[in-house]
Amino acid sequence: MKNLIVTVICSLCFIGLSAQDEYYSQENKKIMEELSIMVGDWEGSGWAMNNQTRVKEEFTQTEEIRFDLD
Repeated sequence: MKNLIVTVICSLCFIGLSAQDEYYSQENKKIMEELSIMVGDWEGSGWAMNNQTRVKEEFTQTEEIRFDLD
């Protein structure tokens, strides 16, 4: 009888956690779709001031933005 009770409780916990994961997964997908405009390969230039030498240093940077959900 104890084994049956433990099995039922474990099953209910597993079902609850699975449903919760699916909810958050769908919510995250919806939020990520709003950011789809940012997906792509980006390149740009900029500058930064070196704190020690006080010299302006220019740079070119590239970014690769991809969805990583699923």
